[in-house]
Amino acid sequence: NPAVSYIWYGFQFPGSGKVSVQLTNAIGQTVKSIDESGYSTGKVIESISVSGFAAGLYFITATFIAANDGHVHIITKKFEVIH
Repeated sequence: NPAVSYIWYGFQFPGSGKVSVQLTNAIGQTVKSIDESGYSTGKVIESISVSGFAAGLYFITATFIAANDGHVHIITKKFEVIH
């Protein structure tokens, strides 16, 4: 999925809990990190500006920690920034 200014990402979580989102470049360097808490059951759709990113391949990883039992879910997707 090529992106120029923003990427939209969506994840389905099994319950309420805390989510952290990291964007990394193709060599594994973290270029953006977002920590959020208080997500509820259901689908989360958000956008992130990538206008300052160099062209190339990136990965977005969402780590969800369930509030009720501490179970961890990790989802990774790739995207490409083009200019």
